Amino acid sequence: MAAITCPLVIYNGQSFFSDSLNDFLVLVFRGIVSTGAAVLMYNSLNFLPLGDATCLFMTETILTTILAFIILREKVNFMDLLAIMLAMTGIILVGRPPFIFGSENNVNTSNQVIGSLMALGSSVFNALTYIITRKITYIHYSVVIFQYSVIQMIVLCIYVFSQGENILPDCGTTSYYVLAIGITSFLCQYFSTNALYVEDAGSFSLIRSFQIVLSYIYQVAILGEVVSLLSGLGALFLSSAVVIKACLKWYTEKPY
Repeated sequence: MAAITCPLVIYNGQSFFSDSLNDFLVLVFRGIVSTGAAVLMYNSLNFLPLGDATCLFMTETILTTILAFIILREKVNFMDLLAIMLAMTGIILVGRPPFIFGSENNVNTSNQVIGSLMALGSSVFNALTYIITRKITYIHYSVVIFQYSVIQMIVLCIYVFSQGENILPDCGTTSYYVLAIGITSFLCQYFSTNALYVEDAGSFSLIRSFQIVLSYIYQVAILGEVVSLLSGLGALFLSSAVVIKACLKWYTEKPY
């Protein structure tokens, strides 16, 4: 990702690292938090189906809205609260906590709990990342992405070596998948950072949850995993929350 970002930094006439020590430390903290979110996200996929994990990631919508209200003073109205309630309902249907739904015989409860905790931890770190990004919009996006990629590389190298695992993937298909993850991660950072420069953190996180629908489509079409009825219903609730937020955004900003 750093290699891809370098031309952007040079093209925009920016320095690779922030000149201000305070800004530099903020970007370092953002990089560590964002990397932690990625590590927890990918690890949770070892315990949960793609669609369920993605839905739990979207608890960041609620956390981001709350933090944005407290820290960034972003406004929250009744329709925002309704969207959050729908999203929370969807999350519960997807996560299916045993103390509400009981334990299914064909489901490894331990794996479900571990995966859910990892996904929720990822959502907390992502929410913090969005808030920090909204606070540093005066720093050029290319510098933010470049410094994030450098911090991510350092943190992940430390993490991999601490696990005693080979840092390089095996030759063949796996290496192409890893390369694809790097490219898509860069694109995700590029679009997310620029979106947060012009959009409220709460609105961004809510609209971003549309990836749930895509995740379930990928889960069925590519991975061949079956989507349960409750998971599909949960995705429907979450999608409804996104539609409400999008309609509210259109209504409040329409030119007439």
